[in-house]
Amino acid sequence: MKKAILARAQAEAANRRSNGESKDGESGPDGSTAGTGDTPNAQATPTIIPGLDAVRTEQLDEVLQTLKTTFPLLILSLETMVDQIQHKFKPAPEEDVYRTICALLTDAIQVSSLFSFRFA
Repeated sequence: MKKAILARAQAEAANRRSNGESKDGESGPDGSTAGTGDTPNAQATPTIIPGLDAVRTEQLDEVLQTLKTTFPLLILSLETMVDQIQHKFKPAPEEDVYRTICALLTDAIQVSSLFSFRFA
């Protein structure tokens, strides 16, 4: 469960960084949010604090350990619920192949239209 939560958090952070948004909607030290365009010369460079992911991971581990010792049945039921959700929403192999073929076909069409436009 920890690995899934950590992987999801890292994926969301990477997605926010690629979109130019600030982390978790936090405001900077001057009260403005990075990458929202509130100021006329706003830059879309998020502030990256080294070791922040390690701190968040340690905090997550601490919270999970506290919950495990205080409410063991709650954690057990939450873990089984997460496992069931992951199992129910896991795509069938046919769906995965279909999605991959569609993505490859879309890329091929974009590339072919790009080349036909350049040489036309």
